[in-house]
Amino acid sequence: MSNIWVSFFKPTGLFEGSFNRFASWWTGGDFCHCELVFEIKPEILMECVKNRYATIKNDPEERKLKISRTLEKMFFESKENRTLLQKSDTVFLSFSLVWGDELRLRMLMNVQDPWYSTPVNEFEDLTWKKLSNIDEKFIKKGLQWSLQEICKPYNTSAAMFSWIPSFTNDNIVPKESYFCSEFTAMVLIHMAYLKPMSVTDCTPNSLWKVINTRETALENMKEEEPVETFVDTSSSEEED
Repeated sequence: MSNIWVSFFKPTGLFEGSFNRFASWWTGGDFCHCELVFEIKPEILMECVKNRYATIKNDPEERKLKISRTLEKMFFESKENRTLLQKSDTVFLSFSLVWGDELRLRMLMNVQDPWYSTPVNEFEDLTWKKLSNIDEKFIKKGLQWSLQEICKPYNTSAAMFSWIPSFTNDNIVPKESYFCSEFTAMVLIHMAYLKPMSVTDCTPNSLWKVINTRETALENMKEEEPVETFVDTSSSEEED
């Protein structure tokens, strides 16, 4: 069974620094960074990777080689990752957007390191949130969409102004760049977990609140009636 997690990092340890502490305080919460994590069956993951290889030809010339090398290093050249894919029932794949970098992939495992660990271990630096009620087909859809966006740059200017409310629902289509919580929210909308919403003003702390509200609603309605599934149909570029 596949699952979706979101990891929320505090401005300590890995993200220790005055700017991150200020950012978490300014946006009204404990967190300065978040990541989307797929707990996925290896066969589903590799099917999506195969599909991503087939679409590289459609990417800009300057990104084709970078995307190809990223996939090769992650899924074929890394002995540790190959072992996980061959011997695990499910693997954990994190999509990471860090200030000044680009959208990268990272396989997680059961180690005593908050950056590489799965949710099985607890650390003071981060909090894990497991999301409920996401159908397997939507998880696969979200993974395929996420893989299409790898190697795109971090949007520094958008992140700087993400605390300013926009009060609009963004058109959830691929962008040229992202910041961490914007990307995570967009994928959760594609997976029908969240309603269409403004993602340009989605900070890690506001996303934390949205997810907790959603999870509370799911819990309260579990014994009553099925929870509404939110499907965004604004993008014609999505692939099933």
